[in-house]
Amino acid sequence: MRIIYSTFPNKDIAKRICKKVLSEKLCGCVNIFPIESMYVWKGKIENSKEVGVLFKTNKSGKLKKKIKELHPYEIPVILEIKPESVNKEYLEWMKW
Repeated sequence: MRIIYSTFPNKDIAKRICKKVLSEKLCGCVNIFPIESMYVWKGKIENSKEVGVLFKTNKSGKLKKKIKELHPYEIPVILEIKPESVNKEYLEWMKW
């Protein structure tokens, strides 16, 4: 199992993309949460409200490709996290 993390400009966009990847069975579950981000963009420090999403998947390559295809940002973060351990029951559930 892998966790893919990405941020989106708002909840509506995040939910639209989450529904798409869930319907295509590219992930089994998503967690959507509000965040405040600070970053440097084009030489300026920016501060914005965003939405963070954790995608839980066993198809990380296909999922990352789809997120990149659908993402509205010019340079989105698409970060793959490899958990050291996951409970057996959850891993069994993820075998869809």
